Amino acid sequence: MSRPHQVYPSATDQWLMALLYAGPVCLGGLGLYCIFDQRDAEAMTLLMMSVGLIGLNLILTRPCRYTLTEDTLNVRCGLFSKTIALKDVVSAELSSSWLSGPALSLRRVRIRTSKKSVLVSPVDREQFIADLLAAAQRCRKDTPAS
Repeated sequence: MSRPHQVYPSATDQWLMALLYAGPVCLGGLGLYCIFDQRDAEAMTLLMMSVGLIGLNLILTRPCRYTLTEDTLNVRCGLFSKTIALKDVVSAELSSSWLSGPALSLRRVRIRTSKKSVLVSPVDREQFIADLLAAAQRCRKDTPAS
């Protein structure tokens, strides 16, 4: 019996988004100031840099979600994605680590596998952990020992 995929969107810390977009917004503001000061070349450069950085931020962070399938967890953040085999999941626990990870919040879940550790930030962390561990246990039960 096949189970439907469960998608968990990433939680988002507003202060983190403000920090991420502060530079591009300041560049845009300087660009507008240059327009009013009749410095068109500088204004165009600043505005193009602002738009480019905002676009880059969006490409690298949207969408950010975690999809639990029958035998894998697919982690997607912008252009980056990774697949974790559920049979390799050892544990999942609440975390507030500052380490880098495909997450838009510091309210995270640390997923430990037999080879590595991944930080994610689903909106409902407790439900995500329960669903992940149940799916991992089911997957290990269904997989014959080699």
